[in-house]
Amino acid sequence: SAAAAAAAAPKHLRASQTARAAAASEVLAAAKRKGAFSMTEDDKEQFYQRTVDGTGGFPRGIERDLITKFFGDGNDFGEGDHAAAFEKLKQCMASGSNCVGKDDSGWVWLVADQTKTRSMQLELWKAVPFGKRPLLLARQSQEAVDELFAKVDWAVVRRRLNEILGVRDAHGKKL
Repeated sequence: SAAAAAAAAPKHLRASQTARAAAASEVLAAAKRKGAFSMTEDDKEQFYQRTVDGTGGFPRGIERDLITKFFGDGNDFGEGDHAAAFEKLKQCMASGSNCVGKDDSGWVWLVADQTKTRSMQLELWKAVPFGKRPLLLARQSQEAVDELFAKVDWAVVRRRLNEILGVRDAHGKKL
């Protein structure tokens, strides 16, 4: 049941879905007011294609540690069951569970965010993550998620930790 799945989710994913959705709505509304940035289906497809130009496999370094922290039993020191957390991420992306926002496009984003009061956070979004750090993008299906992780270029993902969609590029230049 949905209640059992919510109770089994890691604590950070049980945080108020309403609060996370409200924050996503605020970001989207601000982006629309500015009129400075939009993302078409072609833009999403290009983002995806740039992501799947690698050799795939298991992430290393900070990407692995963040996935383990937010989708498993990890901590701030990179400890935890990395393989189990990676599988949990893949399951959540394929099912579309524990996601912020919704735009009915069928895409699921792995998004990083960092505020002045929190360390780097990861979450899944079903809406374009304006003002956030989108890392990965896949269609919401097991086959599409498996394809993504079979071909992902983890160097591109690492570079994207520095980019903020609609705000700045990987070199810190404002868009």
